Amino acid sequence: MVSEEIHLVKLCSSSHLAENLNNHPQADVAAPDFSKAFDKVPHHRLLLKLKYCNLDSHMIGWVESFLSSRTQREKVDGLTSQEAPVLSGVPQGTILGPLLFLVFINDIVTEISSPIRHFADDCLLHRVVRSLCLIATSYNGILTG
Repeated sequence: MVSEEIHLVKLCSSSHLAENLNNHPQADVAAPDFSKAFDKVPHHRLLLKLKYCNLDSHMIGWVESFLSSRTQREKVDGLTSQEAPVLSGVPQGTILGPLLFLVFINDIVTEISSPIRHFADDCLLHRVVRSLCLIATSYNGILTG
């Protein structure tokens, strides 16, 4: 919750939102929760996005090596499961993990028409609501452009 509060303070102090609030009676803010998304990034799609960014093939190979050969297991009530391969997610607790996640979601700004602020798994969108009758349309527009 602390990161959302920090983002809200930054958003409220941004000149774009301040201008909207000065000129319009309402500006709505959405804060999608990407915290679980770190675990769901498919490795093959991430590597395709890295190729699309024109990274050197050696660098892509290094990232592929970083992501591959990872396993996980669960321990519940003293019982441990067998190891299973990890096919998605970016390793948390690493310096490279948040950077890879940003590469994966970086094109979100091309799909959303509202101003957006994002870092790692934190994201804030805002949009001016010019008419109370159009609030639902405004919310849909945030996500559909």
